[in-house]
Amino acid sequence: MNKRGSLLVFAIWVLVVFSILSVGVYKIVSSQITVAKVLEERLVSLYLAKAAFAYAKIERASDDTEYNTLYELGQVRQKQLGKGKYTYTIIDEESKININKAPGEILANLAGLDEELAAAIVDSPLRPFELKEEVLLVEGITPDIYNQFKDIVTVYGDGAVNINTAGEDVFRVLGFDDDLIESVKAYRCGPDFEEGTEDDVAFETIEATEVASFLAEQTLLISLKSKELLGTSSDNFSLKINTEILDRPVMSYNIIMEDGKIKRWMEY
Repeated sequence: MNKRGSLLVFAIWVLVVFSILSVGVYKIVSSQITVAKVLEERLVSLYLAKAAFAYAKIERASDDTEYNTLYELGQVRQKQLGKGKYTYTIIDEESKININKAPGEILANLAGLDEELAAAIVDSPLRPFELKEEVLLVEGITPDIYNQFKDIVTVYGDGAVNINTAGEDVFRVLGFDDDLIESVKAYRCGPDFEEGTEDDVAFETIEATEVASFLAEQTLLISLKSKELLGTSSDNFSLKINTEILDRPVMSYNIIMEDGKIKRWMEY
């Protein structure tokens, strides 16, 4: 009986050990499968983003209009590719304030900045900045301050803000009052008086003849144009790309492009 009891105890211990080992092996294999799945999804997502960029490149190259409108850029493009899907929109980088080109009196109008901080940016040995985030290295520019204006500044382009795609916040930084902002938006709306629709109108020039309807305000527009701070066209665009696999969000990308070439690639 003692021998049989010993064998039974031994068998139980063997089962316990194998059970523990099987659980450990399962966890290892399971984690490896999870890692492999994540890597596979990231790879597929990357190819989806590349496909979106290729499509956007073709679209921009085939655009025979020199002047962009918010309707033209703001449409959501999407395409299903097998189990994956990408969606993207285009944002005009030159609808923003260029922190490498704008003078101190313009930068001082950015939220969170004053004349002293604007002067620190203009006089920084880091200027021209390669990335807008580098402005955080300027003494006095804290993350809290940067976050107040980061969405309306750029380092891309020649410094002329595109009057056809800029938003109200950017216009105010340039010195537009409420009446002028509304006048510009009304012009861009076209016949239906609604911006972001198919009949949107673009400024082709900023000359006295085209902005005559703005009366006295035309002086500011023409002055900004003469200082190369206001224009009507753009060459730098940001692609905001979202990818999905089996209807589940995977990765997002932000690609800066100029003339079909990638200037910056970010993923998150």
